Amino acid sequence: MSRKRTESTDPAFDAALDRAAGTPEEPAVRDRSGDSRAADETHNAMQRERLDHYSPPNVMQLPPDDDQYVHRLIAEFVNGQHVPNNVQFARREGWEFLSISAINEHYPDLIPDEDTRGDGIARVGGLIMARIPRARAEARRRYYQGKTDEQLRGVDEMQGIETKTRGGLERTSQDRGSKTYDGAAGMRALQK
Repeated sequence: MSRKRTESTDPAFDAALDRAAGTPEEPAVRDRSGDSRAADETHNAMQRERLDHYSPPNVMQLPPDDDQYVHRLIAEFVNGQHVPNNVQFARREGWEFLSISAINEHYPDLIPDEDTRGDGIARVGGLIMARIPRARAEARRRYYQGKTDEQLRGVDEMQGIETKTRGGLERTSQDRGSKTYDGAAGMRALQK
């Protein structure tokens, strides 16, 4: 259904009406040159991202790992109890604690907890933000992987399972099963 339009005496008004109506070749164009606040709010709302997907914010956010450092959160309290050994062990391993000023300077998107202790160390969710050089982290990973492999070899030997080395990796040739040994039987199996 088309509406009939009457001609006005103002050619600019007629041109604006023609643009707003559009033609099959050119769709209607909305004139945004005026101070139409409602039109601007509608346009801005259409430009915003859709809100049909929600994911809660990451409270335990860490700085992104880069070529030089690996980041981690270190627990200072466990079940409400202060655990100084955990923090001291992390320092001995080579973890350095990040300061709030370094976080604000290098990672402005991260929001650490307020500095309630006055020591300047960045904490997130009550955990201390720390970093370690990537080379040291790789050496640490290799060390603990070696310890794990050694323990698995011991379990395999106790259970009489043969391991084969292929390409530097040890593989078991059969299922480990669920054999259980008491102390004396376990020692005899290890001495074989």
